[in-house]
Amino acid sequence: MLAVNVFTAIYVAVYMISRSKSSSAIVSLLFVFSDSLLSLILFQELLKPEYVTDSASAEFVRNPYYIGGIKRTLFAFLNDALPSSQIMQLESGQVIGHTERFVIYDLAIMAFMTVGGIFVFQREDLK
Repeated sequence: MLAVNVFTAIYVAVYMISRSKSSSAIVSLLFVFSDSLLSLILFQELLKPEYVTDSASAEFVRNPYYIGGIKRTLFAFLNDALPSSQIMQLESGQVIGHTERFVIYDLAIMAFMTVGGIFVFQREDLK
């Protein structure tokens, strides 16, 4: 439910900042598609196992496509913070991060978008 509210906060902020209805609609659509694509990529990269079975020797070997270290931490953060990633994790039942972080990230994004949108909207010259 909060992820849907985050999308709404983002769209409202875009509409408040933009002067043109058509450009704000295009920006919102591009955001949805890019956010969904990024979420899918992050989710698939984080699901790759660290060790795989070698087909020739049937031994466990390190997966060369496994992402570790700082890059994995960044991917996990983005995977938990993006609202479409949260929805994807909850739908699939394969929650990679911690669900209590979802609430914190959602509230932070909504607060940031609301304050940012209000700040920019107050500077607009309304006629």
